[in-house]
Amino acid sequence: MIRKTICVVNLGDYSKDQVEAWQNIDKLSWSENVATHQALVVVNKEDKIVGFGDMTQEGYLDHLFVDADFQGQGIASLLLQTLETNHAQQTLTTHASITARPFFEARGFHVVREQTVSLRGEKFINYEMMKGED
Repeated sequence: MIRKTICVVNLGDYSKDQVEAWQNIDKLSWSENVATHQALVVVNKEDKIVGFGDMTQEGYLDHLFVDADFQGQGIASLLLQTLETNHAQQTLTTHASITARPFFEARGFHVVREQTVSLRGEKFINYEMMKGED
């Protein structure tokens, strides 16, 4: 689901090489990382995972993905709202892709800074974003 989303949804904002590098996830390190976060999934009637999000105890939203076939149905909003509720007294942060930036801005996050990050030999623009006190 995550690879498909990156390849379909993010291709409009990132090059083919960037998308290839991004979707090449190291499953072991990713699983270890997610294991220390509060993670939520949304499944459809057929028990297919259609959305996923996770947040650290400190309020850092690490991942938020919705299957490319289920975009625009409020799944990301539901995930974010649930995670925010569990961290209501905290400042929330994330590193948002170019694609995700408008979603987060519409939900009260603001850009702290634009940054260029490296991943598997590719450079990406993304945005450090925050919601709450600066």
